[in-house]
Formats: sequence, C-alpha cells, structure tokens
Amino acid sequence: MHHYDFEFLRDCRKLAGLTIAELAQRAGIHEVTLARIEGGLRCTPDTLRRIVGATIDALDERETAISKALSKLRSRNRAA
Repeated sequence: MHHYDFEFLRDCRKLAGLTIAELAQRAGIHEVTLARIEGGLRCTPDTLRRIVGATIDALDERETAISKALSKLRSRNRAA
C-alpha cells in the first residue's frame, strides 16, 4: 500500500477542474474510493498511478485550453 499527500492530490484535482466523480471515472475507480484516498486512505501503487495519470491528463488538457485562450485574447488585444 502507498500513502500520498492527500491535500496535494485534492488540490491538483480541483486545479484540473474535476469533481471527485469525474476524476474517479477517468481513473477507472469508484468515486467513494477516490474520496477516501483524498481523505488519507492508503491505496495500491497501481491505483495511485491511475489517479495521478488521470490528473496529469486533465491538467494537460486545461493547460492547453488556457494557452489557446490566452493567445486568442492577446492577439485580439493587439488588434484593438
């Protein structure tokens, strides 16, 4: 079993804009399990890898969307 910084894990999920249910679905685990892990429950290394991987993917998606929006805003601002 592996223990992870549950506060950091939760903060990353929220930064990615995901609910517990959404991240659990992406990671292929039950949302109650994810809620318990965020609360400090130990989990297997495989489960942790799935959660972290799904969180990284979501953060990457959000980063891409933010980057595109910033680029568009900057170009419109220059044209104004």
